Amino acid sequence: WFFEHLGRFKFSYVLGNLGPDQDHPWDFFTGIEFAYKPWSWFEITLGHVMQFGGEGSTSMNFGSSLQEFFGFIPYLSQSRQGGANKITEANGRFFIDPWMGLQIYIDYACDDSNTGSLKAYEKHFTQNSSWRLGLYSTRFLNSVADSLRAEFVITAPIAYRHGEFANGWTENGAIIGDALGPDGKRIELEWSHDWRQNNRPWATTLTTAWEMTDNYWY
Repeated sequence: WFFEHLGRFKFSYVLGNLGPDQDHPWDFFTGIEFAYKPWSWFEITLGHVMQFGGEGSTSMNFGSSLQEFFGFIPYLSQSRQGGANKITEANGRFFIDPWMGLQIYIDYACDDSNTGSLKAYEKHFTQNSSWRLGLYSTRFLNSVADSLRAEFVITAPIAYRHGEFANGWTENGAIIGDALGPDGKRIELEWSHDWRQNNRPWATTLTTAWEMTDNYWY
């Protein structure tokens, strides 16, 4: 009876292999995600992924691997060694259903952690951090067949990059994450209509976007 008053919890775990077309062939990635919805109008999600292993990469024993994987927890496991590439993410989402099913969300992701001084924090939030701010109407103009999404995205200069895993977070050359890539900005507006309301098994999506990127590594 106690837990039913705490809200909804969701825990996810993933483990996969990125295949042979990598700087270190057959490297792995693993990650966890924890979502908590204490109220019907708000949800928070925390996630962490790690890339490791592969032919020719820095080897790690089981203990070192655990230290690297849980390295996002301050003062618990900052091993500061090679052999792993990590990204930590936090997401907050507000649900305002009476306003055309409106959802307001903000995503934050960091590739590395730089803390300890004011200058280090400045670098952390300007060079290491990526942001996404969005508005999503699931019933645009109160139509259950229409939706509208507006997003503003900023990706960090070091996003998806790593000194040892030179291919970064990619599979077959495609970025696992935002296709904008590192060091970019995007403003996007997308409208969708589901024709199944008219007994037609398809949907129409129109997207307009402005993008800018200062790097072309991928």
